[in-house]
Amino acid sequence: MFKAKRRCVKTAMILSVVLFWILWVGSSEGYATEQEKIALGDNVYGEIENQTLLIKGTGSMWNYVSEESPLAAFQNEFTEVFVKEGVTTIIA
Repeated sequence: MFKAKRRCVKTAMILSVVLFWILWVGSSEGYATEQEKIALGDNVYGEIENQTLLIKGTGSMWNYVSEESPLAAFQNEFTEVFVKEGVTTIIA
């Protein structure tokens, strides 16, 4: 009985630590583990890494003539732009 109680307490402690870590990392804005994707077309998106905008996907970007591009909010965060193979049209 004592061993079973001890094992149960150990398991509860481990689960508590894991749960705390998941909640802390998942809710901390500066500690996101996955790169934020910016939708730029039906199958085209952008990612900003090390002050570089990477435009990825397949097909063309949406036309932003009548509305503001989603990249406007990030314009001060990148100094270079790379377009990966598969993107057919860039519309500014």
